[in-house]
Amino acid sequence: MKNIYVVLIGMFFATCSLAFADEPVTDAVELQQRSQTREMAQFIVDQEELPALLKAMQRQRFTHTNQVQVQKVIQDAEQEGLPTKPLADKVYEGIAKDVDEQRIFQAMTTVRNRYAYAYRQVRQLVDDAEDTQVLGKVVAEAYTAGLQQQDYDEIVEALQTRLRTMTRQEARELALETMLTVRLMARRGVESVTVSAVVVSALEQSYDDVDMQQIQKAFTRRARNGSAQGIANQLGEHIGSGGTAQNFGRSSGFGQSPGDGAGSGGNSGGSSGNGAGSSGSSGGSGNDSSGSGGNSGGSGGSSGGGGSNGSSGGSGGSGGQGGSSGNSGGGKGRS
Repeated sequence: MKNIYVVLIGMFFATCSLAFADEPVTDAVELQQRSQTREMAQFIVDQEELPALLKAMQRQRFTHTNQVQVQKVIQDAEQEGLPTKPLADKVYEGIAKDVDEQRIFQAMTTVRNRYAYAYRQVRQLVDDAEDTQVLGKVVAEAYTAGLQQQDYDEIVEALQTRLRTMTRQEARELALETMLTVRLMARRGVESVTVSAVVVSALEQSYDDVDMQQIQKAFTRRARNGSAQGIANQLGEHIGSGGTAQNFGRSSGFGQSPGDGAGSGGNSGGSSGNGAGSSGSSGGSGNDSSGSGGNSGGSGGSSGGGGSNGSSGGSGGSGGQGGSSGNSGGGKGRS
């Protein structure tokens, strides 16, 4: 009986020891998590995001090394004045897709480098910190949509040439509207080289911020019902041929200049005689000159007098001159 008591007492103390042994382990993990959260608080601006990001990495079983690397990338971005939320978002995206943690880190680093490059280029265009944040975000999002660095460099070079002769406010507005145009076309799937060609051409044609806004509105409207790539190509041709942004926004088609539209033909031939004369032929197309009217009046009937002259052509569709009147009346009727 005594032996049984000894065994029971031994089991009791062993159980207690195990129970109390668990507490320091739990506390240690919790303290470690709190410590890591405090460290992360130094690297991300949005304080509410810290515990969630840390817990998400721990649930995904990130190694300690990769957790430290993620923190370091965020720290470096903040010190350089770069936004940190896109970096955290990339981590969440990788976790949601169950991507390997090393690949998540690499993707996050790519995003960070993209923003760093965009901000360096933007600082060549504007010197205000707030403008840099706004413009840098737009450019980085254009990169995300497919803009290539070499094409962006060409845009920056053309833009710098224009900004040299502008006031600070004018330069700020043109830089922003130019990059908004770039981002818009990139997001609609226009090829990077085409985006660059269109925007550089517009800058070389002395388009200003208002012109860029006109392009954005007209492109958005037309791209709803057509190929964004095709519309961008036509826009480039329009600008390259000297077309204005205002005319591009108003015209019914690309590349049209004022005066386009066909003049209508003469309305009718001569009416006297047994049979009515035939109608005058239709006027030519307007294009850049006025459409010609009907070439001749209708021929006379078999026994009547000459027909009347063809009436003048209608006005061109976009401000073209009306067609000239028919050249001659109908011929005298035969006996």
